[in-house]
Amino acid sequence: MLDYDVLILGGGIIGCSVAYELSKFSLNIALIEKEYEIADDVLYSYIPTFNNNKNNNKDTKAIIEKFNVRRKKYNYTMINNVDRSTEMHYENFEVINIYDLALGYGEVAFDNGVNFKLDEIVIDIEKISNGYRVVTNKNKFTCKFVINTLPEANIEDSKNKEDYNIKCFVIDKSYKYDHNNIMDIIEKDHNKILIVPNLCGDLYVYSCSKLKSSSEEALNKIKNVLLDLNENCVKGNFDIAYNSESIEIDDFKVEESYLKIRGKYYDDISKVTDISRKVCTIVTNSCNCKKKKDFHDKIREFYRYNYMSNDARNKLIKSDNKYGKFICTCCNVSEGEIIECIRRPLGARTMDGIRMRTGAMFGICGGSYCISKIAVILARETNKKLIDIVQHSSHSNILIGRIKEFNKV
Repeated sequence: MLDYDVLILGGGIIGCSVAYELSKFSLNIALIEKEYEIADDVLYSYIPTFNNNKNNNKDTKAIIEKFNVRRKKYNYTMINNVDRSTEMHYENFEVINIYDLALGYGEVAFDNGVNFKLDEIVIDIEKISNGYRVVTNKNKFTCKFVINTLPEANIEDSKNKEDYNIKCFVIDKSYKYDHNNIMDIIEKDHNKILIVPNLCGDLYVYSCSKLKSSSEEALNKIKNVLLDLNENCVKGNFDIAYNSESIEIDDFKVEESYLKIRGKYYDDISKVTDISRKVCTIVTNSCNCKKKKDFHDKIREFYRYNYMSNDARNKLIKSDNKYGKFICTCCNVSEGEIIECIRRPLGARTMDGIRMRTGAMFGICGGSYCISKIAVILARETNKKLIDIVQHSSHSNILIGRIKEFNKV
């Protein structure tokens, strides 16, 4: 007898959205992810995700509402510096937090019976008489149908592995800027600068070039647009590899009950919805299953202090005084919010997981004030030693070791 009907390999936003769609049906499903957290491919979410009438559909908008995804509307202006006569302006461009959406997919799938196997690396996929055997570093599983969304599958046949070299700079909200405007500035030779206010008030500024450049060169270009920019306002910068290939389903082995999803999510969230539903149709037709009558399509309640009214905050603090104890004072994140994000289904297990769920450690101090306090909370809630707490992956411990063991940093 097979262990599962369906095994999903990879817990990124595609894997989680496929798990969500399939969890609506009477299937025994497991998802295997090598990291401690799901949605690792959008963990940092430095590429902005726009939600507007041109690139989205009603179903996707309904999901965004249902999962209470953080979002904000801006005006969008495109300026062509090559041809000054060309300028485009749109209103009500909505930027959404793609990480919230990925977590919503995962949490609802989990609550509807999907078995998440985190911190497991897929080593081998073997065809057997009635399905597949998938071997990980910890287990061996058998299943009827495999859906492979692993990055190795995504890039192996990529023709354009890197169309653009993108450097992203995070500018603190203390820099004076019209935070209601997204600016898309086209330069010569297909270069561009994109300025996007993020949901906590900082700016994400992208220097996009066909040629590789240093961070210093990219920042100098940005200073020509963001006048009087003080480098003390630059909280960090990151390289982003980007290619224009869209997500697609490789159904070459569909008759053998094997699907591969190529490509990588970037900024068009409607593609995620479309791909997931197509995969779901293929799998459910193959497995001849029925829809669940007891499918629960709702995420569990949670609280975001910065998005609440004063009356709601006071009521919350009365019910649990930990919501009145601020751990990250730069971003007004309470101990209650940090504990809650750890205790949720598929809760945070890394410092970056807490950062992206709550907004803690995103302040101008870069977490220097609160990181030790958050590490203590994470260790306590997960019953781990402080030296076992990691920033992101299994090899990113925030403490290398100690001379003596203590309970606090």
